[in-house]
Amino acid sequence: MPIHFLRADVANKSENIHNAASIILLAGFELAKRPARKPVPDPITTLQAIYTYRPGSIQLKWRRTKYASIFKVMMTTTPADDQSWTQGALCYSPSYMVENLNPGNYFFQIIAIGSGGESIEGSVASCIAA
Repeated sequence: MPIHFLRADVANKSENIHNAASIILLAGFELAKRPARKPVPDPITTLQAIYTYRPGSIQLKWRRTKYASIFKVMMTTTPADDQSWTQGALCYSPSYMVENLNPGNYFFQIIAIGSGGESIEGSVASCIAA
């Protein structure tokens, strides 16, 4: 197909899209809009680490923050060392039972995750696993 026909075809499609939008608006309908991106969730500041009386288990609880849909459980035994934090689990509810721990003192943080990204680090809670 010669190039001048292609240019005319592209121009016609562009004009048709504009005409279709005009017809939709004149009919009283609105054009679909992309939803606004949600902000990054607030950090979790209500974390509790609770002794469970079950060997090797610690219960974590926190309040859900706005825009959070998933929570990343982070844990360490040496909180002063930033490199020592490891991801323990991903969960959908604002509580999690950490199991199969060796006896010792553990520190936890929760990172809230939403469609806008990950929250900054929140409060740290600690508990001893028996």
